[in-house]
Amino acid sequence: MQDEYRIGQSIKKLITIFFIVCVFIIVGFYYTYGKDPFLRQIYPLESWWVKQKIKCQQDSLFLENLLDYAVDQQGSLANQIIYLKKDGQSLSCVSGSQVNMDTRFRYASLTKVITAAIFLENEKLNKLNRHDYLKNYVNLIHPKDKRLEKLTLFNLLTHTSGFDRTRSNDPLFNFNQKPWCPYQLEKLNHLQLDHEPNTQYNYDNRNYCLLAVALEKATGQSYKELVENYLEKSGFRNIKLIDGPFLSDEVQYDFRHEMQYFPSYIDEFDFQALQPVAGLSGSAQDYAKLIHYLLYSRNLSLTNGIAEKNCQTKYQQCFSIALKELIVKRGERIYYHTGALPAARSLLVVRENGDIIVWVGSGVPPSSKLTTDDFIHYIYRNLPKSGFNAE
Repeated sequence: MQDEYRIGQSIKKLITIFFIVCVFIIVGFYYTYGKDPFLRQIYPLESWWVKQKIKCQQDSLFLENLLDYAVDQQGSLANQIIYLKKDGQSLSCVSGSQVNMDTRFRYASLTKVITAAIFLENEKLNKLNRHDYLKNYVNLIHPKDKRLEKLTLFNLLTHTSGFDRTRSNDPLFNFNQKPWCPYQLEKLNHLQLDHEPNTQYNYDNRNYCLLAVALEKATGQSYKELVENYLEKSGFRNIKLIDGPFLSDEVQYDFRHEMQYFPSYIDEFDFQALQPVAGLSGSAQDYAKLIHYLLYSRNLSLTNGIAEKNCQTKYQQCFSIALKELIVKRGERIYYHTGALPAARSLLVVRENGDIIVWVGSGVPPSSKLTTDDFIHYIYRNLPKSGFNAE
């Protein structure tokens, strides 16, 4: 008995020593390499645990697979996703211990879709028109690039203006530097377009900043007043503009895979300038219901724009008013928009049958080779023919 007792005590000591050594290794790694490298190393373990606890309104293999992908490939532990059918039925799932369907996320560039909707609402009121020239709303005086005089608001809506952020500087995301749009519009006179207008799609934040300038000029209201009044009147009070700091009901973002940004970015960006480009926040459910309202109650043509017969030839990619266009392998047409801010990602999909999918996440893909566009391709490869579940 004494021998068994001694053996038992020795085993307990070995387990204790092993545990202490593991703790020292973990703490040493943490302090040697830093918080983020440590968190990156343990991400696979956290992601496995989070995937075991995905919560859905009802069983949906399709949505659960999408959240598995978001956790594994998009670097996001905290997520919301909703599938809202055209007839109003919905199914939603969340992941993350502190996340429910009311948790607030930053919509990032999904804000542009709402900016386009407000434009269309004011176009209905004859406040402005998509065929108006930009020069009617900004003071162009002998611009260096004469093509600027021919730009229309439709060019801005559909990102066919000739601005290309991969070739020239995007002024809206410069650290600690006041962007020329919307504050110093006279600088337009000295800019050179990157491409011939009306020849190709090039996504660029300057387009929607200038679109908001035109809206403000046409209505006599600030963008903030326009969007807040519209959301209030339409019953979407939970969707709010961001002033910079994280709100009390906002998700905690995971910066471990960010290579450039830190939480302090909220003090370095000009969020007033970003309002029409990436300024809104709320839940996936709020956003999906707003898109449903815009499409089916207000009958706004967010998925119309470029002439379809020119879609595959004249333009490198198709872009409707505010949404990209994609033909899936079995012939279904889908429309989508992605959003990105530091440690925040978002996605809107509108199916040809009218159904809506919205995802919001709180991280960054662990591989620099992956983007939110990869999520789009994963979704359309796995789209169910109808309903919520894969068939």
